[in-house]
Amino acid sequence: QISLIEADDDILLDKLQAGELDMMLGGLVVGHQNVEIVEEALIEFPLQAVVGRNNPLWARESVTLDEMVNQLWALPAAGSVIRSYVDAIFVNSGESMPTSYWSCSSMHGLKSAIQHTKRVSLMPTHAFSLEAEKGVLKPLKLLSPTSKRKLNILRLRHLPVSAIAEAFMEQLVTVARTLREQT
Repeated sequence: QISLIEADDDILLDKLQAGELDMMLGGLVVGHQNVEIVEEALIEFPLQAVVGRNNPLWARESVTLDEMVNQLWALPAAGSVIRSYVDAIFVNSGESMPTSYWSCSSMHGLKSAIQHTKRVSLMPTHAFSLEAEKGVLKPLKLLSPTSKRKLNILRLRHLPVSAIAEAFMEQLVTVARTLREQT
Protein backbone atom coordinates (compact mmCIF):
# COMPACT_ATOMS: atom_id res chain seq x y z
CA GLN A 1 0.00 0.00 0.00
CA ILE A 2 1.21 3.48 -0.89
CA SER A 3 -0.32 6.50 0.83
CA LEU A 4 0.37 10.02 -0.41
CA ILE A 5 0.44 12.71 2.27
CA GLU A 6 0.64 16.38 1.40
CA ALA A 7 2.32 18.63 3.96
CA ASP A 8 5.10 21.19 4.25
CA ASP A 9 8.54 19.75 3.60
CA ASP A 10 9.71 20.38 7.19
CA ILE A 11 6.78 18.37 8.58
CA LEU A 12 7.37 15.53 6.13
CA LEU A 13 11.08 15.57 6.87
CA ASP A 14 10.38 15.22 10.60
CA LYS A 15 8.08 12.26 9.85
CA LEU A 16 10.71 10.70 7.59
CA GLN A 17 13.41 11.02 10.24
CA ALA A 18 11.04 9.53 12.84
CA GLY A 19 10.49 6.53 10.58
CA GLU A 20 6.79 7.37 10.03
CA LEU A 21 7.33 7.65 6.25
CA ASP A 22 9.26 5.37 3.90
CA MET A 23 10.12 8.24 1.58
CA MET A 24 9.20 11.80 0.78
CA LEU A 25 9.10 13.85 -2.36
CA GLY A 26 10.59 17.26 -1.73
CA GLY A 27 13.93 18.59 -0.69
CA LEU A 28 16.13 19.67 2.15
CA VAL A 29 16.35 23.31 3.12
CA VAL A 30 19.03 25.08 1.05
CA GLY A 31 22.42 24.62 2.65
CA HIS A 32 21.40 21.74 4.94
CA GLN A 33 22.59 18.20 4.52
CA ASN A 34 21.81 15.13 6.57
CA VAL A 35 24.00 12.02 6.41
CA GLU A 36 21.05 9.84 7.48
CA ILE A 37 19.07 10.81 4.37
CA VAL A 38 19.62 9.63 0.82
CA GLU A 39 18.46 12.14 -1.81
CA GLU A 40 17.80 11.09 -5.39
CA ALA A 41 17.50 14.10 -7.68
CA LEU A 42 14.39 14.16 -9.86
CA ILE A 43 13.93 17.60 -11.37
CA GLU A 44 14.60 21.29 -10.77
CA PHE A 45 12.10 24.07 -11.34
CA PRO A 46 13.41 27.65 -11.61
CA LEU A 47 11.71 30.18 -9.38
CA GLN A 48 9.88 32.91 -11.24
CA ALA A 49 8.21 36.10 -10.19
CA VAL A 50 4.45 35.65 -10.17
CA VAL A 51 1.81 38.38 -10.38
CA GLY A 52 -1.93 38.68 -10.80
CA ARG A 53 -3.80 40.92 -13.22
CA ASN A 54 -4.06 43.69 -10.60
CA ASN A 55 -0.30 44.14 -10.44
CA PRO A 56 1.27 46.84 -12.64
CA LEU A 57 4.00 44.34 -13.63
CA TRP A 58 1.39 42.19 -15.43
CA ALA A 59 2.34 43.67 -18.83
CA ARG A 60 5.99 42.63 -18.38
CA GLU A 61 7.65 39.38 -19.49
CA SER A 62 10.64 39.64 -17.16
CA VAL A 63 11.69 41.56 -14.08
CA THR A 64 14.72 42.00 -11.84
CA LEU A 65 14.58 41.50 -8.11
CA ASP A 66 15.64 45.13 -7.78
CA GLU A 67 12.46 46.17 -9.61
CA MET A 68 10.35 44.00 -7.32
CA VAL A 69 11.76 44.99 -3.93
CA ASN A 70 9.32 47.84 -3.35
CA GLN A 71 6.26 45.83 -4.42
CA LEU A 72 3.74 44.42 -1.97
CA TRP A 73 4.76 40.82 -1.24
CA ALA A 74 3.11 37.49 -0.39
CA LEU A 75 5.66 34.82 0.49
CA PRO A 76 5.70 31.10 1.26
CA ALA A 77 5.80 30.46 5.01
CA ALA A 78 9.14 30.66 6.80
CA GLY A 79 10.64 27.23 7.31
CA SER A 80 9.28 25.81 4.06
CA VAL A 81 11.74 24.57 1.46
CA ILE A 82 10.36 26.92 -1.20
CA ARG A 83 10.86 29.82 1.22
CA SER A 84 14.50 28.78 1.68
CA TYR A 85 14.99 29.14 -2.08
CA VAL A 86 13.29 32.54 -2.02
CA ASP A 87 15.51 33.62 0.88
CA ALA A 88 18.58 32.44 -1.06
CA ILE A 89 17.66 34.72 -3.96
CA PHE A 90 17.64 37.73 -1.64
CA VAL A 91 20.91 36.69 0.02
CA ASN A 92 22.65 36.13 -3.32
CA SER A 93 21.47 39.50 -4.62
CA GLY A 94 22.53 41.45 -1.55
CA GLU A 95 18.98 42.80 -1.29
CA SER A 96 17.17 42.86 2.03
CA MET A 97 14.10 40.69 2.45
CA PRO A 98 10.86 42.67 2.48
CA THR A 99 10.07 43.67 6.05
CA SER A 100 6.33 43.78 5.47
CA TYR A 101 4.66 40.89 3.67
CA TRP A 102 1.87 38.37 3.86
CA SER A 103 3.02 34.83 4.59
CA CYS A 104 1.08 31.69 3.83
CA SER A 105 1.79 27.99 4.44
CA SER A 106 -0.84 26.97 1.88
CA MET A 107 0.22 27.19 -1.76
CA HIS A 108 -3.45 27.54 -2.72
CA GLY A 109 -3.85 30.44 -0.29
CA LEU A 110 -0.67 32.09 -1.52
CA LYS A 111 -1.77 31.86 -5.15
CA SER A 112 -5.19 33.25 -4.25
CA ALA A 113 -3.63 36.23 -2.46
CA ILE A 114 -1.51 37.02 -5.51
CA GLN A 115 -4.42 36.56 -7.92
CA HIS A 116 -6.79 38.89 -6.06
CA THR A 117 -4.36 41.62 -4.91
CA LYS A 118 -1.41 43.60 -6.24
CA ARG A 119 1.03 41.37 -4.35
CA VAL A 120 4.00 39.60 -5.94
CA SER A 121 5.80 36.44 -5.01
CA LEU A 122 8.50 34.06 -6.15
CA MET A 123 7.69 30.40 -6.74
CA PRO A 124 8.38 27.57 -9.16
CA THR A 125 6.31 27.85 -12.33
CA HIS A 126 4.83 24.36 -11.94
CA ALA A 127 3.20 25.51 -8.70
CA PHE A 128 0.90 27.90 -10.58
CA SER A 129 0.86 26.49 -14.12
CA LEU A 130 -2.91 25.87 -14.09
CA GLU A 131 -3.59 29.45 -12.99
CA ALA A 132 -1.18 30.71 -15.66
CA GLU A 133 -3.03 28.70 -18.33
CA LYS A 134 -6.31 30.26 -17.15
CA GLY A 135 -4.74 33.72 -17.37
CA VAL A 136 -5.24 34.66 -13.72
CA LEU A 137 -1.56 34.46 -12.69
CA LYS A 138 1.45 35.28 -14.81
CA PRO A 139 5.06 34.16 -14.55
CA LEU A 140 7.69 36.81 -15.08
CA LYS A 141 11.18 35.57 -15.81
CA LEU A 142 13.31 36.60 -12.87
CA LEU A 143 16.50 38.07 -14.25
CA SER A 144 19.40 37.11 -12.03
CA PRO A 145 19.83 36.20 -9.33
CA THR A 146 17.49 33.27 -9.35
CA SER A 147 17.19 29.89 -7.73
CA LYS A 148 15.69 26.51 -8.56
CA ARG A 149 13.29 24.42 -6.49
CA LYS A 150 14.81 20.97 -6.31
CA LEU A 151 12.39 18.08 -6.20
CA ASN A 152 14.04 14.92 -4.92
CA ILE A 153 13.15 11.54 -3.47
CA LEU A 154 14.34 11.42 0.13
CA ARG A 155 14.58 8.27 2.24
CA LEU A 156 16.46 7.10 5.28
CA ARG A 157 19.78 5.49 4.45
CA HIS A 158 19.42 2.62 6.93
CA LEU A 159 15.88 1.51 6.02
CA PRO A 160 15.19 -0.84 3.12
CA VAL A 161 12.62 0.23 0.54
CA SER A 162 9.63 -2.07 -0.01
CA ALA A 163 8.93 -3.47 -3.48
CA ILE A 164 5.86 -1.28 -3.93
CA ALA A 165 7.77 1.82 -2.81
CA GLU A 166 10.58 0.90 -5.22
CA ALA A 167 8.04 0.67 -8.08
CA PHE A 168 6.61 4.05 -7.06
CA MET A 169 10.08 5.61 -7.06
CA GLU A 170 10.76 4.19 -10.54
CA GLN A 171 7.53 5.80 -11.76
CA LEU A 172 8.56 9.14 -10.25
CA VAL A 173 11.90 8.95 -12.05
CA THR A 174 10.10 8.23 -15.35
CA VAL A 175 7.72 11.17 -14.89
CA ALA A 176 10.60 13.49 -13.97
CA ARG A 177 12.51 12.42 -17.08
CA THR A 178 9.45 13.17 -19.23
CA LEU A 179 9.07 16.62 -17.64
CA ARG A 180 12.76 17.43 -18.19
CA GLU A 181 12.45 16.45 -21.86
CA GLN A 182 9.45 18.80 -22.26
CA THR A 183 11.40 21.83 -21.05
